[in-house]
Amino acid sequence: MSLLTIYDEIIPSARRILSINGHKLGYVVESGGGPPAILTDGNTKGWYDYSDLTTLTLRGSYVSAWGDKLLGANTLLQATEDKQPLLTSTGILFDAIDDWIRMNDFTSVQPEYLYLVIRNVTHINNKYMLDGNNINRMSLYTTTTSGMIQGYVGGYTGAVSLTVGNFGIVRYFINTTSSKLQVNEDTPWEGTLTTQNGFGLILGASGGYSSHSNIEVKEVILRNIVDTPTNEAAIYNYLKIKYAL
Repeated sequence: MSLLTIYDEIIPSARRILSINGHKLGYVVESGGGPPAILTDGNTKGWYDYSDLTTLTLRGSYVSAWGDKLLGANTLLQATEDKQPLLTSTGILFDAIDDWIRMNDFTSVQPEYLYLVIRNVTHINNKYMLDGNNINRMSLYTTTTSGMIQGYVGGYTGAVSLTVGNFGIVRYFINTTSSKLQVNEDTPWEGTLTTQNGFGLILGASGGYSSHSNIEVKEVILRNIVDTPTNEAAIYNYLKIKYAL
């Protein structure tokens, strides 16, 4: 009897189940599925991956610290128990009531390139998905139109679509006259923002710890460099393959 080898089931993290005649033997990693080497070039100021449990400090299922995969000092922290987001099977969930988690202040100056795998669980108007450590320094928030998000850094980006309930890959590049906001491979907003710097990152609320959003986050990458089109594509494709988006 001849043996037939098939790849019959995609699972997260860019792997496929390997089966022979219906018997599952293990998995293989898809070509190109691993993180690009560029993420270790010294310009990644924070890299946060919910599926890497070694980076999480938990109180039950609640997250008090979310560490940098590169073992840097820029850990996201939340010491107050009732403000801690929840680790779920699909990401880190913020409740839109009082959850947030943030870095301590550090020198994060433009260019600030953010790559996020995120979903807006429930659309609530004008709520902050993220910000810098000072309010409106690196804002990304929901608009008054369901499913639309917008940035603000001393001036507004255009609004772009992030379908409510669906994870998407958001590229939010803050670099004065060469700024960009894009979801997946949709048409981006490109234009000018001011020279304000983020000085860190907060998820789930504004830099003033208010206007909380109902979001879920899988992965965040913050870089302090203008990524070339090749490097940007490598990071985007890594996230796209890993999460089958």
